[in-house]
Amino acid sequence: MKGVGKDVAKYLNDFQFGVGISGGAEAIWHSANRVLSKRHGDGSLVMLTVDFSNAFNMVDSKVIPWGCTYYVNHWGTTR
Repeated sequence: MKGVGKDVAKYLNDFQFGVGISGGAEAIWHSANRVLSKRHGDGSLVMLTVDFSNAFNMVDSKVIPWGCTYYVNHWGTTR
């Protein structure tokens, strides 16, 4: 698992923004909103944000390992 963990960390590193930074997620949202407004002011492009927080047990913890396994297996076959 340690080898897989390093690969996953490298992959997720490009997609984790604002982690461990106070107000980081909000700053990213505002930056993305500015880019969309500037480049697609006509409304031709939209952004959907989904918060998969576990504050109210909204995330099925059984699905997360399945998703990780699926993508890790996919990475292994495409390298």
